[in-house]
Amino acid sequence: METILLGFCLISLMITGLIVVVEVLRERKRFSKLSEEVELRQELRSLSKEYFQVVEEESQPQISQRVFDVLRQQLKIFGYRSEEQQMLFLNRLLGSNHKVLSDLGPQELRQVFAEIHRYNASPMNYDALAQSA
Repeated sequence: METILLGFCLISLMITGLIVVVEVLRERKRFSKLSEEVELRQELRSLSKEYFQVVEEESQPQISQRVFDVLRQQLKIFGYRSEEQQMLFLNRLLGSNHKVLSDLGPQELRQVFAEIHRYNASPMNYDALAQSA
């Protein structure tokens, strides 16, 4: 009887240990993903500030490309994987009819960044962002 009870305790302990290991691995993965998103948000903020403060014409194309790259990444985080999905979303958000991302002007980019910053402040609103557009 004692052997059965000891065996049951050992099995329970092994199952509990397995559950703890699985949860730790899940949290590591989630933490990694969250840290990537935080880095992306910080880069987006700095790039958007750079983009709108640039006066020199020579450096503007490079910054424009970086801004568009970060915008594409942010839209992918929101679930818009293809360029077509991204443009549909942006056109609905802006009430425009652009064909490619590079067609967006500075004022439209400001509007898009403002919306992204607003929803980045509250990650639970990603679905609301998709529905608002």
